[in-house]
Parts: sequence; structure tokens; C-alpha cells
Amino acid sequence: MRQLGITDLGEVPAARLPSLAAALLRDGRPRLCLVRPTGAVLSLGRWQEPSLTLSAAGLGKPRVQRLGGGPAAVLGEGLWSVLLALPNRGWADVSAPGLPMERLLNRAVRPLLSALAQLGVAASYPGRDAVLVDGGRAGLLSFDADANGHVLVECHLPAGAHWWAPESLLQEPVACGRGAPPPAMVSALEAVTAGRVIDACAQGLRDRLGVSVLADDAPLVIDDATVPPPSLCGQLSARVETSTGALHAGLTLREGRIDRAALYGAFLADAGGMAALTARLVGAAPTSTLLVGAVEALMADAAHALLGAAAPARLGEAWMQALRGVDVG
Repeated sequence: MRQLGITDLGEVPAARLPSLAAALLRDGRPRLCLVRPTGAVLSLGRWQEPSLTLSAAGLGKPRVQRLGGGPAAVLGEGLWSVLLALPNRGWADVSAPGLPMERLLNRAVRPLLSALAQLGVAASYPGRDAVLVDGGRAGLLSFDADANGHVLVECHLPAGAHWWAPESLLQEPVACGRGAPPPAMVSALEAVTAGRVIDACAQGLRDRLGVSVLADDAPLVIDDATVPPPSLCGQLSARVETSTGALHAGLTLREGRIDRAALYGAFLADAGGMAALTARLVGAAPTSTLLVGAVEALMADAAHALLGAAAPARLGEAWMQALRGVDVG
């Protein structure tokens, strides 16, 4: 039977959560860690560029970039943070070794939903980056995968506070809705002990993934490395409206060929997938067929995921409009 380690890491400064996530991803062992963040920090999704996301007030706040994508959030006291590391995509379902990344997220969140049910909270996962309770957005979910195939899924849950970033810190309101989770749910998670959360997660892992769960006290090397924000592609940028808010497309050309290409926004994507997208474009002359085909190839690749972005044709159009300096709208 597969074995997965489980650890209560106790209190961890919120500003160090990206370093912790990176360490778990790098380590690659199947492991679930429970954290109670301390302090508070403005946390941007992996693909959010600060100057395109934050207001002047937001740009003046201390901030970090998360390992995974999604919207801007404030992480800190009053939250439970659950981080699940897996050695590969197929580990969560032995019957599907080539499990697509999008389906892996569905598998990975099931033990958490089971744990919440044991704690008296009926939650659901409609997809992408949201865990819902009675229609209100409760959990903030994100993921990443590295070149070794290791996967990291993290979820932040309100337990006395919420992770929403104040709109005064943002250029635009959060597009995904801000329906508050029921107060009873917040109170339930606020009152529960770490030991009870660990026990519920362990049972959820046994029930939903069919694994043996062991206490894991193995050391984890956490350095102070941070996740850098995505850099802007020169002045060639356009925007397109998506279900997750404004998405910006940028291109930098050198001698008529693509030197850099990037997408910026609150979508979900793994770093390897975005690197593969860029690799398909660099050195080529920009055409709509090339740009759309590169996005289609990424979306068809089971090893990667691009969720909450626009359709390939819309992204291709955004890049082509970026060349002309025109907003897509």
C-alpha cells in the first residue's frame, strides 16, 4: 500500500509560505503538512504581475508571490493552510498513471473535502481554484509541478479570518465572486485544534486515496528563496476579459521574431507548462496560427494545466492585438 506522511508544522510566518511550498515540491515525498500562518502578507498568484494587479496602495504593501496561481489574497493569522506534496501525477490514482493535471486537482482535493465533512463543514469543489461552502467561496486552491514531475497542491481555509484581499489594494475587483462562507463554518474551523484537523485529514487520505498515513517527522530543508513575480514583456501588452478577471498578453520581438511571450493574470498554470508554452513560441515569427496552436498544445498536454484563462483563439487574438497595442476588451 502507498504510504503518505503527515505533519503538523505549527505556526509558520505567512511570508515564508512560498518557501515552504517550494521545499515540499522540491523534496517530492508524498506528504501533507498543516500550517497555521502567522502575521499577514499580501500574496499574489504565480502569474500576477504586481503593476498590472495592484493599486498604488497595494504596491506599497509587503508582498510575496505564491508558488501556484490564482487571485491576490491576504494570508496570515486566522487561516488553516494545507499543503499536499505528491511525487508524480499518477500517485493519487494508481489506476491512471497518466492522470491529467486537471483531474489530479480533483483527486487531491477529495481528502480535504472529506476532512472538512468530519469537522462539520459540507464543502464542494466545482473546479479550478475554489472550494465552496453553501455557495460562498471558502478555500483558495492552487498548484504547481516541477521538471521532476513532483506536484504541490495548497489550500488556504478561513478559520476566524478570510483570505480576500481588500479591493482598495487591487486595480480591479476580484472577478470570481466574494460570497462569504457561512459564519458557522468559520467558527467551526476557528475552534478546532490542530490535532483534530490532522486526524480528519489523515482519515480523508485513507478514505479517498486509499493510502496508509504515517506521522512524518523527517527534516525538511526550507531556504529563504522567494518566487519572483513574472517580468513584463516590454511595452507590447494587451488585455482580455476572462472568468478570473483581466488577463494580459505580452510579446517582445527581436528582429521580427518572438523573443519572449507571457500571460499575466489570476489563472492557474504550472511553471513547467508556461515554460513549454514559451519554448514553442520563442524564435518564431508571430502569426495567429502559431499562437493559437501553442496554447492548444499546452491545453492538450496531460502533464500540464492552464485553467481559468481564455480559449486558445481568444489568447491568440490578444497576442496579435498586443503587437498593435490594442486592447481586446
